[in-house]
Amino acid sequence: MLVTHVPRTRGLLARTATARALGAVGPTALGLLVAAASLLPLVTVTPTAHAFFDPNVTVNPACGTAGDNVFQFIDENGNPSAFTYANGSQYCVRVDWDIPPLPKDAGCGITFYVPNGNATDDLPIGLIDTAGRKTIVHVKEVDVAGPVVILDKPEGVDNPIAHINIGDNNGESYPSQIGWGDFPGSVSIVCGH
Repeated sequence: MLVTHVPRTRGLLARTATARALGAVGPTALGLLVAAASLLPLVTVTPTAHAFFDPNVTVNPACGTAGDNVFQFIDENGNPSAFTYANGSQYCVRVDWDIPPLPKDAGCGITFYVPNGNATDDLPIGLIDTAGRKTIVHVKEVDVAGPVVILDKPEGVDNPIAHINIGDNNGESYPSQIGWGDFPGSVSIVCGH
């Protein structure tokens, strides 16, 4: 997991650098310039933080092996991806992503990578919170390709989301294809957007 965080900064750094650059002018002129600079509006820089997560694929032994059920490929965007066929109500393949629980006021969203090709399902994605409650969001994979926001700034969620999953037992059947990105970042958290 890679997490990047840049703290929020205000215009003080720019003012300090300006004051240092003008320090050779003399204390009186410097005082006037610093006083004038303090009247300028503060600029708030809001950085974007990302966290990337790998998929964990589980195959029900009653259905055979991963080689029988999970098909890996490079999608039309050049990203490693995988798919399985929808399997009615029988579970054969499940894909999970564990994410660190985020406070609901963190201003973060969650994206899910839909492969460009071999993804035709009306995919229910399970979002499981820290209390074990599951919320389902649907992505019509045939209509999209690339990262899709599946949860945007979860103010309406009671507890932080800590787990995401998909499975082939979603009520659809062959030849519907359930696709996912098979790389770090196939599920990601984006904050400060």
